[in-house]
Amino acid sequence: MQQHPWGFGPVGAPVASVAALWAAAEVGTVLDAPWWPPIPAAIAGMLAVVMAGARRHMSGPGQLLRCAACAAAGGWMVWVLAWGATTVTNVVVMATGVLVVGVLAPVLGRPLPAAEAAQGGPLSLIHHQNPAAAETAAWMSAEQQKTATREELAQLWRRLVAAQWARLDVNVCAVEFWEPLTDMATGQVLHPRPGYSVDIANPQASGIGWRDIASRAEAFANALRLGNTCGVEVAPGAERGRWVAHVALVDVLATERPLPADYTPTSIRDPYPIGVRRTGTPVVSRMEWHAKVIVGPRREGKTNGAHVDIAAHQRMTDAVVILLDPKGGGMARMWLLPWLQGRVERPALAAVALTPAQMRKAVEWCERAIEYRDRAYSHLAMANNDDKIPFSPTLPKVTVVSDELHKLPPDVRQGLERINNVGGSSGFSTIAMALRATGEYLPSGLKKQSKEKVAVRVPSPSDARELFGEAARVTDTAELAAEGYALASTGAQPELMRYYRVTPAQAEEIVMATHHLRPQMDEGSAQVTAWWATRWDEVVPMLTETTTGAGPAAPAAGEQPRRTGSAAGAAREQQDRARAYLERQRQRRRDNARQAELDTAVDWDALEADVAPAVEDPADPDPVPKILTATISVIERHGAWRMHSAQIAEELGVDQQDLTALLMRCGARTVNPFAVAGRDPLRARGYILAELVTLSTAIRTGEIAPPPLEVWEWRPAR
Repeated sequence: MQQHPWGFGPVGAPVASVAALWAAAEVGTVLDAPWWPPIPAAIAGMLAVVMAGARRHMSGPGQLLRCAACAAAGGWMVWVLAWGATTVTNVVVMATGVLVVGVLAPVLGRPLPAAEAAQGGPLSLIHHQNPAAAETAAWMSAEQQKTATREELAQLWRRLVAAQWARLDVNVCAVEFWEPLTDMATGQVLHPRPGYSVDIANPQASGIGWRDIASRAEAFANALRLGNTCGVEVAPGAERGRWVAHVALVDVLATERPLPADYTPTSIRDPYPIGVRRTGTPVVSRMEWHAKVIVGPRREGKTNGAHVDIAAHQRMTDAVVILLDPKGGGMARMWLLPWLQGRVERPALAAVALTPAQMRKAVEWCERAIEYRDRAYSHLAMANNDDKIPFSPTLPKVTVVSDELHKLPPDVRQGLERINNVGGSSGFSTIAMALRATGEYLPSGLKKQSKEKVAVRVPSPSDARELFGEAARVTDTAELAAEGYALASTGAQPELMRYYRVTPAQAEEIVMATHHLRPQMDEGSAQVTAWWATRWDEVVPMLTETTTGAGPAAPAAGEQPRRTGSAAGAAREQQDRARAYLERQRQRRRDNARQAELDTAVDWDALEADVAPAVEDPADPDPVPKILTATISVIERHGAWRMHSAQIAEELGVDQQDLTALLMRCGARTVNPFAVAGRDPLRARGYILAELVTLSTAIRTGEIAPPPLEVWEWRPAR
């Protein structure tokens, strides 16, 4: 909350003074007041001026001028009351005196120069409504702050706060310098003072808190003339009304730092470092009972952040990781390579799921294991005087890490939400990664139930607010300067950090040093479904597929690239997906008691027989529905990146509602209304080409279940 200054400027103050004195003289004359009361009033006014000037660090000449003005005003009142009436003469004298004071006040009231301020001299209070006073203030550049004393920085911050909040006179409790920034390879000191922190207390009567101050962090950085990748972060102080400003004079995070090579055994109960904040201190994560979401665009360090979490779990003797890797094992391979090569006995990851079918089995096992643990191990929780089971090498915590949530089938995403909602007391939690924090990429349940949130180099403040809510309004995403920069929150204010870097070579080193620490899954949980015993049967062959030689030859000029495999093989793969989908539909209907009669009335065998000829036709092996490919073709033909659904429907010769319904069954959603420049000025809903292409690729590769039969049956009318 900003205080409004009710003071007068160089013109308003003389005018107000003339009016006030004249009014007081007229009232005294009418009441026939004695001549002596103005004398004690002038003395009291001089004392008040001296006290106010000392509190606001007014210069000596400025205080003397104010005292002289009080004395002159008192003398003029004595003169008027003694004569009994105001005359032209005494009014002219009063106006002249006020005019002289008004002219001298800006000159004698200027702040002291920087040299006198450095020696401990008084500093003028600067109001942001007075540009002239702000220009004459002795500010320090970032280079000057690197060599300034604590006293000088304290005075600087008093002026800085006063420039943003009129008449807010803060108390600087302490100034602490950050540790020198050194070269990690040579140990040479690069910057003796990369930054400093200021502990400040606001006046109690102001009612201003640290969030109010934090809203001006960018203004502070601008006033201090910090570099573009440097800034000011405001954090809560030791009590309400106190706050700490962290000032980065150099970009401490510019140098990428490897994950510290500490491979001593730890527990899931211990916090572990994931990166470095701009003060040079480590940022820690606590995953004993928490869940985490990591959000960020492609190739900005999001996956590396998950690798840091996986690396920390390798040291834990009472925690394991299950990885859902929809990118074909690209994330899992570097952790499992030593085990696949036979150099260690236990894999670094307890389980890996690469395909949608494997992911469904993994999620089902997790849900069954949660139910089992709640029943079987409740006595352990009571023996520990807690409502949560204690973790140990024989009863480990299970962390489910999922990469690229938008690539997972919808039922798998829903399963992860359920695991996150009910698995805490049983030792299950999630670490989920998504491109954005909006509902289309990150389920709201995962976002709201995750205590720890990380936004890796999000492109705009709106993306940060999607993840952190109102807390992100005091953050500056422009300071996320490079890959790995992130805003991290463990339930409080997001703070700037940079992830440690984990390379494949270091991952191998970690696995070789910690493989003997891997705990075993408890026998009861391992037997809730058959998946746990067979979890590696399909995964290991997929992970051990390697390519040698110079790679595939490029097609000759004018020759189109050929698909690998045969049309019949593709048709069989499509048939398998269709039958799996029909089986899921059958099971879903059986589980719904309200549709029991409908389930018995449907001839599933006949329906499956109708599907088989369509998918086994080698001439049409593509599992992507024609309605989706036709929509993509229409948008591409116009050279657009998005198009209104009404225009697409018109070109395809279908009803707009039918088009929307069919594409929705494929998994496509219309975006918010937009206007097409130069073509259609009206705002309407439509589709984005890139999203449709991504959806078709996911259907073709089996990442998403095939659509219902009525979608496949559609054929273009033209």
